[in-house]
Amino acid sequence: CVQRAVQPGGGASGLLTAYTDSTGSVRDLPVGLRLGPSVFVPLGIQLVAEHDAVNRSAVSFVGTNGTIHIGERVVDAADGHLWLNYRGADFPTYSVLDLVEGTLPPGALQNKIAVFGYTNLAQDTVGTPFGRRPGVEVHATAVDNILRGDLLRRASPGWDALFSWVSGLLIALLFLRGRAMALHLAGSAVIVLGAAGVATWAFTQHGLWTALVGPVVVASASSVACLAAAYLQTGMQRMRLRSAFAHYLSDDLVEALVADPTLLSLKGERRELTVLFTDIREFTNFSER
Repeated sequence: CVQRAVQPGGGASGLLTAYTDSTGSVRDLPVGLRLGPSVFVPLGIQLVAEHDAVNRSAVSFVGTNGTIHIGERVVDAADGHLWLNYRGADFPTYSVLDLVEGTLPPGALQNKIAVFGYTNLAQDTVGTPFGRRPGVEVHATAVDNILRGDLLRRASPGWDALFSWVSGLLIALLFLRGRAMALHLAGSAVIVLGAAGVATWAFTQHGLWTALVGPVVVASASSVACLAAAYLQTGMQRMRLRSAFAHYLSDDLVEALVADPTLLSLKGERRELTVLFTDIREFTNFSER
């Protein structure tokens, strides 16, 4: 719905429409909505424009680089969305009754942008990453993010795919090294935790939201597949060794080879040995008879 940002007679109209994603949360606002010949921008943009005393003609969306210009202020909206950086229940709220009766704390609204709306959770609520919150907080968050210049940025699908591919590739390379299975499992856990750490670091330090589920799922699936392949390869190798040497070596030596296939080496070893040569008197004649 499109409603007046202020009472009739005010300077601009703001877009109140917000959309939920597949998780039921409002995580972004569209940069504009066309209704007939007019295009309406989010309420937060109009409020910031009013706050900065920016003329309507100085508010624009530049599609070539995906930015919103509010006078000299530039807002990143590369994919046509304002990705909200929620603060939680961080905004001070006051009763309209206190405003009408003049009992607000001194200076409570001085040099502030005030957003009027229901805060009673029985009236108007939306899903957010912090749970159900009053719908008015969505627009307060947009205003806050624009003023601070810290709106989130959504990673591109290509970057998400590359992140997932690299995570899976590292797992596969780990299993090609031929180390003990326990080291493989420990290394896989480190890679999965590392992917989560990189995504968290990008989010908290640079405001870049990357898809964490993809890398974790790909790395976990790659780890399970490589683990199954390693077990299958080890089992087949043991079967081949037993089949090849069972008729030529003692059982103890065959089991030693199965436990450590590196013993099958043509390089030889240098050792200090004691050799005993023995003979049985008249053994040749005895053998001939």
